[in-house]
Amino acid sequence: MTTVDAIILLGIALLTNMSATFTDLFGYLLLFVSAAMLLWLRAALVEREGGWRRRRVNEEGEVPAAIMRSGILFAAGSILLAWLLTGVAVAAPLTGAWRSLDGVWDGVRDQFEGVFGSLENPQSRITGTSFGSSFTVLGEWRSSDAEALVLHASRPLYLRTTTYDTYTGRGWERTDGPSREVPAGEPLFGETTPERPTRAEAVRVERIAVELRQTIGRNLFTAGSPIRVFAPSVVHESAGLPVLGGIESGSPIRTGEAYEIGTAISQATEEEL
Repeated sequence: MTTVDAIILLGIALLTNMSATFTDLFGYLLLFVSAAMLLWLRAALVEREGGWRRRRVNEEGEVPAAIMRSGILFAAGSILLAWLLTGVAVAAPLTGAWRSLDGVWDGVRDQFEGVFGSLENPQSRITGTSFGSSFTVLGEWRSSDAEALVLHASRPLYLRTTTYDTYTGRGWERTDGPSREVPAGEPLFGETTPERPTRAEAVRVERIAVELRQTIGRNLFTAGSPIRVFAPSVVHESAGLPVLGGIESGSPIRTGEAYEIGTAISQATEEEL
C-alpha cells in the first residue's frame, strides 16, 4: 500500500464518521489533512532523493530543505483557502452536487437503521435522528431533554412527518408509493384526498412555524391536515393513494433554520374527542 492509498483509506473512514455523528470533528479533519499533506510531501521528497542517488546526481543540502519549506507553505495555504471557501459563494456550485447525494445517503442510512438500531449513542445521526421509509424497533427507548425543534403556534399541537402502515414483526415500514416535488406555497394535494377535511367549520386554517434545534435530515414536521408548505418540499404518497406517507424538504435544513406551514387544525375539544 502506497502513502496515497493509506491517506485515502483513512480519509474515507474519517469522512464516514463525520457523516454519522453530530459531534464536531472538523478540528480532527483539519489535523488529518495537515498531517496527510506533510506525509505525502515527505514521501515524494524521499522518492525524488532516491532517484537522484540512482542517477548519481549530487544535490546540495539546501535543496531538500527548500522543497520542504515550499511544500509546507503550499499545504498551509491550501488548507486555509479550503477552510475559508466553505463559507463563501465560491463553494456554491458544489452544493447541488452534494445535495444530489442525499437520496443515496438516505437509503444507506435506512439500511444501517436495522443493523445499528439498538445503539444508544445520543450523538449518532443514524439511530433515532431521522424518519426514513422504515423504522426498526430495537433495544430500550431513551429520551433526552435536549430540544429537537420548537413549534411556533397558537397552542400545543401534535406533529407528524411520516406514516408507517406495515408492521414487519421487527419494526414498521411505509408502503412504497409515488413521490413528487411541490413548489413553495403550492397545495400539497388536490381536491380529492382524505388529507383534506370534509367539514370546513370543524377546522381552522393556521400558519405555523417549526424551528429546528437539531439536525433531523430533510424531514418536515407538520400538524393537523397540512395544506401547503412555504418552502420547496417532496411529498411521498403511501401505496399510490393520495395520502401523506411522508414529507421532506427539497434541500437539507440546518440547525437554527425554520419553515412555515399552512395547515387545517381541528377545533374539537377534549370532551368531544
